[in-house]
Amino acid sequence: MNDLKKLIDAELIAYLNTISYLTAEVKKIESYATEKGQFILPVNVGYGAIYNSGGFDSLSYGQSPYVGLSFPLGNSAFKSNILSNSSISFGAYLNNFNDENGEEITGPFIGRPIFLGVGTRAFKLLRINAGVTALQKDASDSNFDVSQIYLRPSININFELGLWIGLLK
Repeated sequence: MNDLKKLIDAELIAYLNTISYLTAEVKKIESYATEKGQFILPVNVGYGAIYNSGGFDSLSYGQSPYVGLSFPLGNSAFKSNILSNSSISFGAYLNNFNDENGEEITGPFIGRPIFLGVGTRAFKLLRINAGVTALQKDASDSNFDVSQIYLRPSININFELGLWIGLLK
């Protein structure tokens, strides 16, 4: 029995005293030549609405088609579907709105309402945005007056089209 214990001890000591090695290879993207991908500009074409004033009984809102651009907050490599499908959208409505008194509401700088929002992709091409729209009541005055600009909440639904224009290639 003592010989068996000595044999087991000798085998265990020989096994435990061996140095184990782990082989690993670390690669960095910067170490390899890569091909630049296409630069795709996400263009939005859709329909949106803004809230002017009032409650359920006397709701005043404006609606119009619009065009804009989206800037993604993430890509499909992210593990989170929310971040990979989200974007910041910027654009302009094609028509001016009317307020509750029937007066025309335009936007600053270009004479059309301008919006900024955060959106998420509902389907492959369909995107829903919520944000704010910059409006201006009196655009007939040639002097730019910041005090005439105000913000209203907006919601938009659009088709997002990837426009490849061959930049950065």
